[in-house]
Amino acid sequence: MVGVDSRDGVVVLSLAGELGLDNADEVRGTLLAPGPETRRALEVSGLDRHFLVHDPVAEALEAAR
Repeated sequence: MVGVDSRDGVVVLSLAGELGLDNADEVRGTLLAPGPETRRALEVSGLDRHFLVHDPVAEALEAAR
């Protein structure tokens, strides 16, 4: 990942380099909304009341507008 930017209130990740099968899982993990374990940790700690969590990304972008 090259950088993280904010545009009109939306976070944009910039990737550089070659994307292939050898690093696809790492990139996918970086880009996806939180998995069930992360979401559950936010719920148990009560932090889900302070952060908006959406899945999939399209839903998050629509909610940010």
